[in-house]
Amino acid sequence: MSKHRLLLCIVAAIAIHGSAVAQDYPTRPIRLVVPAGGGGAMDPISRNMALALEKILGQAVIVENKPGGGGMVGAVQVVNSPADGYTLLVTSSALPSALAVRRTSPVRLEQIDSITVIAETPLALSRGPGLPYNTLPELIAYAKANPGTINFGANGLGSTSHLLGEKFAIDAKISIVPVMFNAAAQSWLALLGGQLHITIDNLVSSMAHTRDGKAKILAVSSQKRSQFVPEIATFAELGLPNVATTAWYGLGAPAGTPAAVMQRLEAAVLEASRSTELREKLIGMGAVPVFSTRAQSSEKAKSDFQYWQEISSKLGIKID
Repeated sequence: MSKHRLLLCIVAAIAIHGSAVAQDYPTRPIRLVVPAGGGGAMDPISRNMALALEKILGQAVIVENKPGGGGMVGAVQVVNSPADGYTLLVTSSALPSALAVRRTSPVRLEQIDSITVIAETPLALSRGPGLPYNTLPELIAYAKANPGTINFGANGLGSTSHLLGEKFAIDAKISIVPVMFNAAAQSWLALLGGQLHITIDNLVSSMAHTRDGKAKILAVSSQKRSQFVPEIATFAELGLPNVATTAWYGLGAPAGTPAAVMQRLEAAVLEASRSTELREKLIGMGAVPVFSTRAQSSEKAKSDFQYWQEISSKLGIKID
């Protein structure tokens, strides 16, 4: 047999094997690692997505919460797992921002292959109860008159909420003091208890904590007003056009996962995107369904990494 014919046979065998893998996968339960605890947007989005994938893939999708290390604990577990499609990571905008501010990290962005962005939501700046400002301009005016007296809650050093808060302070030309928390739920407890003045969190959590009127959302970080709180202005509308980003939640797999398995997962996600029930659940909690392709979600993670890397460099925020 000539070398050329041998090469063709090898290529054909690989293609047939890949097709067989796609047809067989999955043959056992899938672990879906959530690098956060309960109480935020990531957990309910993950669980609703897991239920949808179970129906499509015909196997249990087991959600495992692995909080800690700014999301690094869960991410490390996934990248060190076999790249076979049976251990997946719930990714989010917090991952590229966390990696962008670290000089060294146990995880690199290229170690995770993106599958999809499930949904996105703006970040929201909210003020606590009993404070003398009810709009963002009033907050800025108060901060200028009382420099260094306002603190803001962030979900960890170098988190998206931390970097956006610092960016807001610089663009608004005010001085505010960041206070770090391990979880968003802790910052909300401090805000509602009067220990914090403002906090920055995704809109899903912010809406849930401001429904009773004690706390109030003052601005959102999207380019346009959110359909869920159309009465709330954007930072851009209020004169801060560069305070703009969205929080997003997606799925990823360890780099090197077989292409046929990735294609099967992508197809399952796109099938799930047609579920009215899933879309209604996401919208009901204040998240906008996205369901991007692998290529689109990969590009989103890379562009976010570059965006936050530039901002963290300008702000001088780096974590060893």
